[in-house]
Amino acid sequence: MLCCGSDRRGWGKLESAELKLPKLSNPFDPKPVASDNYLDNLENYIDAKYPVLDKCTDVVKPVLKLFVRLLCAVAPLYKFLFQAIYFFYTWAPKSLVKMVAGISLCFFGGQYLMSLAALEAWNNTGGKQTMENLKIVYEEARKMIEAQHPRLFQRSFIPPQEMVQGAVISSLKSVKDPRRLEMAIGGLWSSYLAVIATLKMQFARTIALALGIADNIKKPLTKVVSPPMKHLLGPDLEQWISTIVNSVVNIAALIFAWKVQEVVSAYYSALRGGRLFALGLFDLVVQNGIDRVLGPLAKCFDADNSYLDEVLGWTLAATGMYFQFASGFSVIPFPVDIVFLPLDGIEWLLRYQVTFGGATPTGHDGVPLSAAG
Repeated sequence: MLCCGSDRRGWGKLESAELKLPKLSNPFDPKPVASDNYLDNLENYIDAKYPVLDKCTDVVKPVLKLFVRLLCAVAPLYKFLFQAIYFFYTWAPKSLVKMVAGISLCFFGGQYLMSLAALEAWNNTGGKQTMENLKIVYEEARKMIEAQHPRLFQRSFIPPQEMVQGAVISSLKSVKDPRRLEMAIGGLWSSYLAVIATLKMQFARTIALALGIADNIKKPLTKVVSPPMKHLLGPDLEQWISTIVNSVVNIAALIFAWKVQEVVSAYYSALRGGRLFALGLFDLVVQNGIDRVLGPLAKCFDADNSYLDEVLGWTLAATGMYFQFASGFSVIPFPVDIVFLPLDGIEWLLRYQVTFGGATPTGHDGVPLSAAG
């Protein structure tokens, strides 16, 4: 167990309590839980009001029950991991944080290239103030969730419309300083736009590749697949053919272009991460006075006059690149990768947002101006 120091600012109960691994519930436990009771009542409500959906609710309800149970089972684990990462970031010396960042770049620089680049951009565009805004939003959101507990876990059924209305009212009541929350959300949105703009400039060539592939494939593919899709969808839905083709092509171009970028980023991030790890290790040795007891070997930990940092950095970089290429940029094995599902979602959401979300300054040929030349 790790215990936060009194001089560190934490989030919620993490500030004064020990960091403990949560007890995870069994999503396949036959014993009914509060969410099962509400979903049963919701099914009865929908069947009574919309009889035509009776068969649909019979199929959807078991799947929805399992999904909610799985979500409730893993949510405490994700919360614990977030708190542990935040605790380490506030507790660890900068040299140790630098070493961990270096290892992350070496082994995950290709798989999570956008997330790591976004983190760096966030840190360079006012990360400290953004963290303060995030704390404010987190605190207010926690108060809102706590205000919903009596309504969510009561036995009597509340119709969805009344439940949403009650949730909104109780959430608004829990916020004591709306202006503070408004400014925090505005600050987070401004930071998000700044990060997206930075990433668009940083990965302009990748964006140009994805857009170029998509633009060259859409028209001929639409001509080829339109006749069979018209027959499949029927005259009432044929207007959706163009939208479906565009979406499929965009996703395919997105995956291909960013897979190419993964190879490039894996190479550069591994070299950079190895160097960062070596410098962090040297700083840690010097700051803790370990070099003073090494005698003649202390000169090896002088980054300006020694080749040890290059040897360590290149060795770690080569190891990281090998693991990334050997694993096909899926370094994290199953079932451990389930823990990283939120990060995978954020990674691909950022890739799509940077590639197709919002306007990128382009020339007459559709290529971003920042990628020209």
